[in-house]
Amino acid sequence: MYDVVIYNTVHNLIIVCVFIYNYMYTLTMLCKY
Repeated sequence: MYDVVIYNTVHNLIIVCVFIYNYMYTLTMLCKY
């Protein structure tokens, strides 16, 4: 039961990290021009 909660938390954290990474990457690409 707790394993599912931990898995979901980690999964959500990864999604957030990827989203932030893509957002920062897009900002840096836009700033170059």
